[in-house]
Amino acid sequence: MYTMSEDPSSNTQDNDNYAIYSSGGFSVQQDFPTIGIHDTSISTQYDVSDALQIKYSVRRINNKIGITKDEKNENTLFSEYDVSNDTLINDEVTITAEELLDYLTAEKIISMGRLSTLYEDFNYTVLEYFGAPYGFSSLFAGEEPYYNINKGVFDETSLIQLFNKFDFNIDGTYVTDLSGYFKVSRITNNIKYAINNNIFDNRSTDSNIGPADGFIAGDLIYIPDGIRITMTVNMEPEPYVPVSNVGPTNLSTIDHLINYSEPDTNVRKQTTSSLTNITQTYIVPMLVLLVDEDVGALDDYGIAWTNTTENLTIKNWLSVSISSNGKYQSAIEEFGDIYTSHDFGVTWVLRENIGTSLTNHISISLTGQYQTAANGVEIYTSTDYGVTWSQPYNFGTTQVFVSMSLTGQYQSVISSGDGLYISSDYGVSWTKHQNINGDLYNSILSFPTAGVSMSHDGKRQIIVCEAIYLSTDYGNSWITTTIINDANREFDDHNWVGCDMSSDGRYMVAIEVTGEIYTSTDFGNTWLKNENTNVKDRQWQAISMSANGKFITAVEKNGYVFISLDYGVTWQIAPDPILSTQVWQSISVSANGMYQTVVVYGGHIYTSNIQQ
Repeated sequence: MYTMSEDPSSNTQDNDNYAIYSSGGFSVQQDFPTIGIHDTSISTQYDVSDALQIKYSVRRINNKIGITKDEKNENTLFSEYDVSNDTLINDEVTITAEELLDYLTAEKIISMGRLSTLYEDFNYTVLEYFGAPYGFSSLFAGEEPYYNINKGVFDETSLIQLFNKFDFNIDGTYVTDLSGYFKVSRITNNIKYAINNNIFDNRSTDSNIGPADGFIAGDLIYIPDGIRITMTVNMEPEPYVPVSNVGPTNLSTIDHLINYSEPDTNVRKQTTSSLTNITQTYIVPMLVLLVDEDVGALDDYGIAWTNTTENLTIKNWLSVSISSNGKYQSAIEEFGDIYTSHDFGVTWVLRENIGTSLTNHISISLTGQYQTAANGVEIYTSTDYGVTWSQPYNFGTTQVFVSMSLTGQYQSVISSGDGLYISSDYGVSWTKHQNINGDLYNSILSFPTAGVSMSHDGKRQIIVCEAIYLSTDYGNSWITTTIINDANREFDDHNWVGCDMSSDGRYMVAIEVTGEIYTSTDFGNTWLKNENTNVKDRQWQAISMSANGKFITAVEKNGYVFISLDYGVTWQIAPDPILSTQVWQSISVSANGMYQTVVVYGGHIYTSNIQQ
């Protein structure tokens, strides 16, 4: 237990501690975690020495129950409190996985608890299964990497990386690996108990702190079934009879080490095995320490930037595209050189040259495996993360814009002054679209600027040129869209230059060559012009958004980089002085919003990583 003279935010809690019980559940949807939480009870003592201990903002949790405090987070300015019944109006609070991830960073993990041995324990289990080094392991290829995962190290950074991986479900909706919530019920009773007994040593009897003041820094919330991480490895079946695999028998001899439950600490390990699989699940409780820190991870979106090509000569960069998790990135410049990065944009490698053209453009899939580049007369594709390229198609005569579905299966190329080219087989074969309506066809023919984007699965597509055109059938048919309250049809005949959409297509954004930013929140059916003065009448060049549509970056041709953290409602100039007024050319934001890369015509490549 700590005293008020100590800093609670820096202390690892040991042995028995009072904490407020919470309910709910988390799950991590990949190969790893699932998180669960039991029903509530009044604060009691728990042995938390083996728990995963994290910090969470007390202001954030108070805001959710209707309690507003001053800038120092000390005095209560407003509280939704029912005085007649002596209870908080919102007597229950739920913190979702999205809210947790929006705040949690490696620095906010106080202690890994028993999770620190996660990889070490799994390595040991696999080694014992194979009877290495003298058992039957020589019959299998590739078992050694499994029982030496990351050399047994599972630390704060490993956990954050696990939580912050992102994927797309079968419908393409943007989801994080971590899902679920934790919930605290009967808040009033819990806080009254904490006040009357000062169990957290942060509410002295003369402090006049009551239930209407909500949670305060130093309060603890305990989640018994806090986090469940499952690790699985499969083995190919043996072609031999009888089989030589005696792995399950080997593990039965150490059953007490790989299957156990500790009621005092709520730590459990569950292991199952067969001739083709080893699965191990670790269940570790969580302890949440409420602190006065308010800044969450994604609040730093677009704040800090790095010039990652200082070692390269200045180039006329034209286009950049990055994978959903930001790891794989590709950029192309005017003289046709394609550079790729496989380390989140830190280092860049020259891979291919497709020829000089002011229309060089590139786009990559969510995994980064499939990539397509075009130069106005040829299409080039890569299926190995941009390492090698082939040229499957000749087409077009002028400026091009490339887009592909997140899977890479569906791809579209607009050639201004020519037409629309489509592929439905990962860029292997291409055809010129012959059935688009006359208005769209004439727009592509006549307008020198355009943009194209599509949803995760390629079903929803958007093309901007003279007008904004939508397709909901993989680009087979197209309709025009309208702006809200556009009695004078001012939405027609614009020189659109760029567009993007969320992974499910609900949120869309489009920009003019010289003009405004337009957004849609209903799958592109209606559009609204942003009237904020700081983004009006600018020479826009490119725009990109995160998969959920919340985080957007737009670049000005001879101006600034603008960022929005609220679906394009409000905008601010990226404050990093390294982003001086330049000829910004292209921007790409990762699906999770944690990485983004922007390129300069006659300059360098700049990356932003909010995990740093």
